[in-house]
Amino acid sequence: MTRLPALIITAVFVGFLAFAFSYWIMQMEYSLALITGVAAGAAGLAVELLKPLLQKKKDAADRGQDRKS
Repeated sequence: MTRLPALIITAVFVGFLAFAFSYWIMQMEYSLALITGVAAGAAGLAVELLKPLLQKKKDAADRGQDRKS
């Protein structure tokens, strides 16, 4: 879990970009734009944390296909 600080910084950056896009470009209300930014950051963090698990599952499925051939 040495990547966790970098992932958190990336999630904050992505959340800010989503907030900025929602608030300044799409002209959303401040609270809705803030919720959008937090949701985008949390979703990005969750995806990055789950990516190694999904890759292991995919590799195991690929090995299973190789054995059947």
